[in-house]
Amino acid sequence: MPIGKIFNLSYKGKKYVLYNLKTYLEEIGVQYSIGDQSISRLNHIGFHTLDELENFYTHNLEHPLKSTALHTVFSNHKKHAKIMLIGEAPGQEEDEKGEPFVGKSGQLLTELLRSVNLTRDDAYITNLVPWRPPGNRNPTPEEMAFFLPYLHKHIQLVNPKCILLLGGIVTRALFGEHVRISSFRGKFHPLTIEDKSYEVLPTFHPSYLLRSPRQKKLAWIDMKLLRQYIRS
Repeated sequence: MPIGKIFNLSYKGKKYVLYNLKTYLEEIGVQYSIGDQSISRLNHIGFHTLDELENFYTHNLEHPLKSTALHTVFSNHKKHAKIMLIGEAPGQEEDEKGEPFVGKSGQLLTELLRSVNLTRDDAYITNLVPWRPPGNRNPTPEEMAFFLPYLHKHIQLVNPKCILLLGGIVTRALFGEHVRISSFRGKFHPLTIEDKSYEVLPTFHPSYLLRSPRQKKLAWIDMKLLRQYIRS
């Protein structure tokens, strides 16, 4: 079985993608070696600090997106923040500056945070994918599957009180391809990574809100939920 090339599978009416590969293999009784590269990534590479993970992204991790990007966009480096904000991938301005959410989407994100008396310094900000996809296209399912185990480790190292997911792409990556942001937003959902559960609030991506400004009122409701939770 070509483990490293499986991205969409079905078994007994259930759908699986790469980030559920371990569960899939166990359910159908396939024996695998923990040394396999895909399984090893699913069990989280043993980084102990955010600096180690960033160094790995910058100097060791190889991926085709890296060759077309200007910078590795790792985070805003607010290591002791209670809130973790996760988007999908850097855009052109983020790629040029090497920082997440610094373009028009970032300006709107700053406004959303300010609307509930929060600042960017209150949040640890990152993306599922650390390199800009060419032409600002959306990450492919294969790219999302590749980076998801690293995002899991990223979350563990930040260890936030809660997580705000920005947009449907990263929400589907973490909760399954069946999820629709329009119905999934507006409430917290538990996300379990290994033996710990994190409270996760999905909301619309700022770039979507720029295209659909009428939805800002729903995003504002989500931000108020976020504020209530971190104050509880």
